[in-house]
Amino acid sequence: SPDGTTLAAGRVDSRVELWGVETQTNIATLERHFGEVFSVTFSPDSTTVASGASDGTVKLWNVETQTNIVTLEGHTAPVTSVAFSPDGTRLASGGEDATVRLWDLTNTDEWMTLEKHTGWTNVLAFSPDGKMLASGSTDKTVQLWNTATGEPLATFTGHINGITALAFSPDGTTLVSGSADGMIRFWNTQTRALLSDRITGHTQWVRAATFFKESSTLASVAFNGEITFWDVKTPQKPTVHTEGHREWLSTLAFSPDGTKLASVGANKTMLFGAPLNFPSSERSDHLVRLTDVSTGRELATLEFTRGFQQLIFSPNGRTVAFGSWGEIHLWNTDTGDELNIPLIDWTRVDWE
Repeated sequence: SPDGTTLAAGRVDSRVELWGVETQTNIATLERHFGEVFSVTFSPDSTTVASGASDGTVKLWNVETQTNIVTLEGHTAPVTSVAFSPDGTRLASGGEDATVRLWDLTNTDEWMTLEKHTGWTNVLAFSPDGKMLASGSTDKTVQLWNTATGEPLATFTGHINGITALAFSPDGTTLVSGSADGMIRFWNTQTRALLSDRITGHTQWVRAATFFKESSTLASVAFNGEITFWDVKTPQKPTVHTEGHREWLSTLAFSPDGTKLASVGANKTMLFGAPLNFPSSERSDHLVRLTDVSTGRELATLEFTRGFQQLIFSPNGRTVAFGSWGEIHLWNTDTGDELNIPLIDWTRVDWE
């Protein structure tokens, strides 16, 4: 959560788990979905969790009372992404039905359906002032929306594969899109113009992108572990380019201040022709690596052999949390201390 007190985890068995970070105990098991939970996010004030699932619904949960506040229905296919507006009054959801829903959380009976995409909505991002919403899709386009009216502001094209990452600059004047085609594109949100004809710097899919606080520098990471730094004023020329330290990145996360990268690597074989060329097999290298984003220098490693799922940093950037088989693992990157939080009581599992 933004205040660092609670950890939320979506599960394949339709549940959402809430854990107290300080108490290291399960706060609640939230059970109302009827399918795998694909996306979970906290509201900016940490009081509410939104979850999107394969049953096509979005649910809002009260963290304090551990109750379902409301179920938002409208998607006709699995919900793959959810995002709160910066002020927490709106929620955006995207799904495999090619629509984006914009929900008014002050009156959940009212919502807008944003329809321009022709493929799944993979990623959503609000502008810092909440007045714009960007959505990226497997249809290779980025749509920019007016959140007050739901009207489309622009359609950004040029990528030759699905959109995998979106980020607004802190001042909201620049939008960055990353794609499975390995390209980064910079867009001026005021003029709706592309800031450079074609920006290349990665040879693999762009996995994530984040702006530094001063707005002029962006860090992007590809699936093969390459970290590239871009000066927004001259985006065609990377300021720094560091080679990846493994064959493939299976999951990663930036620290909140953008100075560190936590990542897990793997060896993979590719199944071409699948959606977004999804990998067909993976063999983890059993290491979580902490990297200095500005230099590419490896700061620390954690060996862990029980499998990895999504990585996330605590708000203060000191602790990395990741899911594994039946547990959540916490790693204090300052002290090296580790903590396992079990999600399953294995003594009660029927192995027959």
